[in-house]
Amino acid sequence: SPLVHRSMIIVARHDITPAQLDALYAKAPVFAVVSGLGSGDWSPVDAFCARHEVPCWFPSVVAPPAKAPHALYFNAGVHLEARALARSLKDQKGTGRRRIVQVHGPDAASAGASVTFRESMAGSVSQISDRVLTSFSSSELAEALADMHRGDIAVLWMNASELQALKSLSPPEGDVWLSATLGADTPEVVPVPWRKAVRVLYPYELPEQRAANLAYFRAWRVQRQLPLIDETLQSEVFFAFSFFTDTIAEMLDNLYREYLIERAETMIDRRELSRAESEYLSSTSSHVRVDGQGAAGTKAPGPVAYQAIKDAGAGFMQRGGTTAYPHLTLGAGQRFASKGVYFVHYDSAGRVVADGDWIVP
Repeated sequence: SPLVHRSMIIVARHDITPAQLDALYAKAPVFAVVSGLGSGDWSPVDAFCARHEVPCWFPSVVAPPAKAPHALYFNAGVHLEARALARSLKDQKGTGRRRIVQVHGPDAASAGASVTFRESMAGSVSQISDRVLTSFSSSELAEALADMHRGDIAVLWMNASELQALKSLSPPEGDVWLSATLGADTPEVVPVPWRKAVRVLYPYELPEQRAANLAYFRAWRVQRQLPLIDETLQSEVFFAFSFFTDTIAEMLDNLYREYLIERAETMIDRRELSRAESEYLSSTSSHVRVDGQGAAGTKAPGPVAYQAIKDAGAGFMQRGGTTAYPHLTLGAGQRFASKGVYFVHYDSAGRVVADGDWIVP
């Protein structure tokens, strides 16, 4: 179908306007919007997809809209983290009234996270106050945290560049939480003196299993000599296009937008298990050569499948998925494939340490 051939639009800006999107669509109607990148307000793109009934297929978005009838997302982003933290705090017994300070900027993502957290804490006896920063200088951040005491909680909805202001500060009294979705997704982002003081809302698979899940993608990237810039983002784009291609192929001639969404809702978990199994089987098949040559003896950078299992070890055969997230699943009307978070901390050696089980709010 010519429409399907014009299906892969990458929306690489979060500030694109509805008029710009409508103009692009009028010039060349598409079957679906595949992948995309949004660090702020994604609602213009989501509204465009709803207005034209175009599937919005697994964009990389930190704060997706709560209701998205024509969109599928990896997870609910910072809103998921906010709800998970609120549930944990409300479930704690015997803690009494606690004072919670939220620090965030005026941007849509961090401000939206603070609103979701406050709403999710409804009914709690805790006192919540917001400190909205504009420059995220060390002095401004120090002032925002100056009155923290033992027993207080600080939730810093800050991105990776904003977290650099922590370098010249000492951790405050009380508990400090960071968002992996916004930027604290690797230990290197957090200054060493802060690693023992902070806990992180972490929606990704833990490192050992994550390495196994992404082993095939990593080998594929190296074979094609693609630079590693942001593994989570790059693996999300890889998944979005491969899952889209697989789903379209299985639809045969039934190329309807509604059917595309239905297929994703019912098949994503089985597809992930099947893909993980097929990658393992291909890595152990007889035509895969250790010496980096194909069956015809031609030079090659090394078979992707073989390199994947070599890098991942025994964990490769125990995978339940192929993304940076724990097992993805959807159901009728569901729009967020990964539904929980870990609470983790980063130790002095820079390791990710889980503080408990996967939490689904």
